[in-house]
Amino acid sequence: MMGIVAKRNKIRDYFNKKISNPAEKLYFIGFIVYALVNYLRGTMFTQYLSSPVLYDFMKVSAIFVVIKILLFDSWELKDLTIFLLLGILIEFTCRVSYDYDIYYYGILILGAKGIKFSKILKTYLILIGAALILTIIASQVGLVYNITFGRHGTPIVRYALGAVYPTDFAARVFYLMLFYTVFKKFKLSLPEYISLGAVTVAMYVLTDTRLDTVLMLLVILVAIFYKYVVRFISYVSAKIMNIMIVAFIMFNIVLAYLFVPSNPIFKIINKILSQRLVYGNMAFKRYNVPLLGQFVPQMGNGGLHHGPYDYFFIDSSFIRVLMMHGIWAFLFTMILIMFLSYKFISKKYFILEIALLLVILSSVIDQHMWEISFNIIFVGLFAQISDKYKESETDLKVVK
Repeated sequence: MMGIVAKRNKIRDYFNKKISNPAEKLYFIGFIVYALVNYLRGTMFTQYLSSPVLYDFMKVSAIFVVIKILLFDSWELKDLTIFLLLGILIEFTCRVSYDYDIYYYGILILGAKGIKFSKILKTYLILIGAALILTIIASQVGLVYNITFGRHGTPIVRYALGAVYPTDFAARVFYLMLFYTVFKKFKLSLPEYISLGAVTVAMYVLTDTRLDTVLMLLVILVAIFYKYVVRFISYVSAKIMNIMIVAFIMFNIVLAYLFVPSNPIFKIINKILSQRLVYGNMAFKRYNVPLLGQFVPQMGNGGLHHGPYDYFFIDSSFIRVLMMHGIWAFLFTMILIMFLSYKFISKKYFILEIALLLVILSSVIDQHMWEISFNIIFVGLFAQISDKYKESETDLKVVK
């Protein structure tokens, strides 16, 4: 054991002499490669890139982050043992479900130790923002398909703008708006308000995604009434907030499970949620809730289709985790969220707590919670968070 530690220290010292801050560079290489691959999987660039090629790049990204963890991170042996066992369990359930998002995101969460969250945030905004602009341009000049969709019974035309589906594009814009406001600490100038408002209107006109439009408006409203939102969170203890979060998530899952098509109240809720209750309920009827995951065949509207197909897709991130990755992965996700919420509230990182709450709200209706090219808040578990995200006692007194 001592020999392994000595070799590790020797290799680490070598890297430190040859490269400035090698741990950070290894992490960001892995982060950028995986986030970009995760982004491309949700676009029509997949007409040029096969799934095996993309998965090979995902494996390469993980190698860089794992090297960083093994060489440069200081963990107790018991912690590493727990992480290893968790990793084996996650890999197994991902292999069964054919969905590896949790596995690779988990590596990035663990590897974020000692990395500044602010740098991860800036990297995310630049990388995904630039990728989104290039995707729009590519869809307009014909490099990738700009798929259009209709809404049943209406003349509305919905544009995907290079994404696989309009709602995916709108969700991407929502997450960029959210984390841009986090970057600005919810303190926006008038031109920024106008710009974000214009983007929201444009997304509604182009994609006709009502729920994501509401989420975008909510980001703007939170920025406008930020001091009142902070006042509410500062009054709520971490324990009470976690109870509220768990109750909200479980309510939405039970709502889908108990859905009755003939019930008028359920009909109204289902219409508001764009038929999500129907397919959530269908998932529970077709499949048992597994302990360690299962494969759930799904066919969504996104991408190109050749001929008729039977639509079935689980939109809710929480129901997806429960049905595809199993009870244990659902509990893992819930514990992660509760730990993050406790950390953010106890340390008065209310900016990040607000972001987490909006991510949870979005994840009830979309499938992107475990996709790091959408949601990066989970890396805040081990990342180094600056006090600039912290509300001081003076600030809180001003707010109150």
